[in-house]
Order: sequence, then C-alpha cells, then structure tokens
Amino acid sequence: METAINHDYINSYAEAYTNRIVDRYFSENSIIDGENILSITEFRQINLFIVKNIMVKWEMEAKKLRSPFFDYNSHEVRNALQDFMNVLSKNISIEQKVLKPLLKMAVTDVLILIFSPYDFFRNELLNIGTPVSLAELEKRKKFIKINSELYNAYVQKIEMTGVDNMQIKEAKEYFDEVCEEINFSPEEPDEYISLFSNEIQFDLKKVYAEVENVPDTEEDDTDPKADSGMNPGSNPGEEKVPIHEKYFQKKATLVDELKKEPASTVLDFHQKQKIDSIKKNISIQQRFRFVRELFSENDELFSEVIEYLDNCSSIEEANSYLNEKFLDNGQWNNEDDSVTEFLSVVSKKFPD
Repeated sequence: METAINHDYINSYAEAYTNRIVDRYFSENSIIDGENILSITEFRQINLFIVKNIMVKWEMEAKKLRSPFFDYNSHEVRNALQDFMNVLSKNISIEQKVLKPLLKMAVTDVLILIFSPYDFFRNELLNIGTPVSLAELEKRKKFIKINSELYNAYVQKIEMTGVDNMQIKEAKEYFDEVCEEINFSPEEPDEYISLFSNEIQFDLKKVYAEVENVPDTEEDDTDPKADSGMNPGSNPGEEKVPIHEKYFQKKATLVDELKKEPASTVLDFHQKQKIDSIKKNISIQQRFRFVRELFSENDELFSEVIEYLDNCSSIEEANSYLNEKFLDNGQWNNEDDSVTEFLSVVSKKFPD
C-alpha cells in the first residue's frame, strides 16, 4: 500500500467551498466584475487562479475568431488586438453559472498545488499544449504564489537554454531535470488549511488515501502514456517512476545500515545529499503518513522528535535516540516501510 492524493475528497471539498462562495456573493449581485473576482475569497491564490482560468479560455476563444483572410502577425494588427483585449479586461462581467465552474477549478488547482505541487506543475505543462512556449510559461508565472520556487526555477532553466518553443515531451524532460537539480520542499500547509477552514472545515486526514501498489506493465515507447511515466532516457522495459515520486521513495535500510555506501543511481545520489534540516525536508505527504503510522496521530510528539533529531550532532546520537525511544521497546518495526523511509530522511542530515 502507498499514500496518494484523495481526489474524491479534493473534488467534494472544492464543490462545497465553491457553493458557499457563489451562493453568498450572488445572493446580492447578479454579475461579478474583474475587481470583485480578485477579492471574492480571502484566499488570494484562488482568486488569481480564477483570473488565470478566464485568461486561458479567453485566449482560446480569441484564436477561434481568426480569419484566414488577414495577417494577424503584422505589427499593426497585433497592437490593435492587444489594445482591444486591454479594453475587454477592464469590462469583465460574469454571471453565476459561468463563474461557478471557474471557481471550482481554481479551488481544485490550489489544493493540488498545496499538497502535490509536482503533479500540479506537470499538469500545467499538459494544459498549455504543444508547443510549450517560454512566453506562455512566463505569462502563467505571475499567477502562481504558492510553492512558486519550483516553477520559477523551471522558467529560469528554460530561459537559460534559449529555447522559445518545445514539444510536451521536451518540456517535461526539462521539468524533471529541475526537480533533480534543486532541493525543493513544499511549503507547510497550515496557513492555507486555515484559510480554507474559515469557510468550510478542511480535514487534512482525508487529503491522502491508501492505494494498492500496482506493478507497472511494459509499454511501447511510442505510446504517449508511457512517456508521462518514464524518466528521460529510460527504456520501454524499465520500471517507470514519475519524477515527483523520487522524493517519496522508500529506501530499504535499517538503523544500523544508515551509513552504507549509496548506490550509483540518480535517486540514491539525491537521497544521500546532505540536508540542513530534517523538518524542512519532510514533505506534506510524508509528514501526514509518519504522524499517522509512526506517532499514533500525535502531531506534538512528531514535532518534538524532529526537533531533537535536527539538533543531534551525529548519526550515532540520532540512532541512539531512536533506538531507545522507539525501536528497542518494539514501538517501531525496523522492517516497516514507513520506518525505513523515516530513517532514510534522517540519514540525509548525516551523510558520510
């Protein structure tokens, strides 16, 4: 079993949240304008994503209006179109039935951005479609305020390559490279959970669900579905591991083996990179699982243990503490997947 995003809960919460906001606003208004969209919720990221969704749909509609009889690339026409769009943007007027799906999409996207940023950003690339342009990446950058470090690093890498347009496959490969190159940790969700709960109580325990591990089957390398699950340069017969899962991998190690030489894979290299803080390098998903499976849902105990381990000066001191507190008395089984994963994170603070 492994832990994955519970999309049923995400969707049902987004629906309830959307209904609450829409019903309240339109009980006193018949339409909403651009200024009020930017303040319709107290959660700025949601409001920005509504605007982003409007922009995307608007640009798609504008492309459909292009006639084959005119040169839309001429300087004069482009300037006129830009002026026209600027005027339209100051006259946004949206009815309830139109806003509702835009708001629900925004709420869903914000939740995925908070709890699974890797999935969110890869989905953004797919939503842009082919070709993925640097201009489009830059345009969306201004709308992303949560976990923006990863996306900003990605845009910067594309800028450095000098590539203006890419196919989806190439764009995803660059994103995978950035994930491997930077030591990114998702932001703590507490502040955002509070903002959501101000409207409707958000249950963190329902965000993740246990799912069966399904062995990957071999796929032809011409199948586009195979590409989305493969690392750059992998062969069709190899195990396909999405890049974001590299940061949640279970490592087969025991307390007495934490200082073994790492294997020569990219994944093992990143697992053994030195970190300055254990706390900052435990993902939201990992924290949820550790608290539930290792600390009997006692968040205070989890925080206490992490703080102690972060202050240890050596792996021996950390091992001694964990042995005495959890392993020697049988509270933890060192063959349990969650235990080995927790120890793997701790080991990164004390590399050879």
